[in-house]
Amino acid sequence: MYKVLIENLKEIIDPVHYNRMSNDKPIEDEKAWIDKVPNIKMIESIGTIVDIMDEHVKGTDLQYSWINIKDKIHACNIFISWNKISIRPFISPTLTHEPFNNAVQRIYMSATLGVSGELERVMGVEHIERLPIVNEWDEKGLGRRFFIFPQVSLDTSIYEDVIYFLQLN
Repeated sequence: MYKVLIENLKEIIDPVHYNRMSNDKPIEDEKAWIDKVPNIKMIESIGTIVDIMDEHVKGTDLQYSWINIKDKIHACNIFISWNKISIRPFISPTLTHEPFNNAVQRIYMSATLGVSGELERVMGVEHIERLPIVNEWDEKGLGRRFFIFPQVSLDTSIYEDVIYFLQLN
């Protein structure tokens, strides 16, 4: 399916990207490369992309995921890399995803989002209780990490223990 999609994306992606994606023996830098298909160009190819996906996901572990985004592909981004194509919604469907919407507890972790409401907007929630920044945070490490566990809920009796443990580490 990857090769078929590459050939059909060929006309709407940069020729350099196409060459990277179709290279069977990439250099290490190319293995780490990732880019996004421009949405304005992707819209032109939606019909073809849907047809290819319909044909190739039947009976695979992608079938369920595809059924959930197929009719909403116009509201998705397509990320491309040397060996993978990912189709992801622009905004997480938090209010329509039942395990998330009905969760008793959610934990969001972000190294970069502040108090201006970005996380609330992205996740579609009104209020998020923030934990205090740990001491010596600038010596603990670098990088951007964003983890979401919408289907995980903890027993409320251990909630304070978890918060305490997270503050220590």
